[in-house]
Amino acid sequence: MLKNTLIQFYSAHIEKKMLEQMVEVYSYQLDVARESQKQVNSLRHDMKHHIIELQSMLKNTNNPEIIKYLQDMEKFMLNPKEYVSTGNKEIDGVLNYLLRNAEQYRSR
Repeated sequence: MLKNTLIQFYSAHIEKKMLEQMVEVYSYQLDVARESQKQVNSLRHDMKHHIIELQSMLKNTNNPEIIKYLQDMEKFMLNPKEYVSTGNKEIDGVLNYLLRNAEQYRSR
């Protein structure tokens, strides 16, 4: 009887420690994923502005291949469903939803 109780206690204790360790591992991985996403978002933001700046520098030149290339890059970088990108996911979600609905209403 005491042996079974001790076995159950230690089994529950080990299981609890394993679950705590798993939560710690998942939490760390989530932090890594969030940091990677932040870096990707920052890169996208910077790239959009670099493309716009390069396009304005090329306006007075006669190089249609470069202009076309930059326009294609800009189209690739832009997400047509993203009207707003403030960095706050909740606000962005609401504003993008409302702006999409307004765009659909306008195009009727």
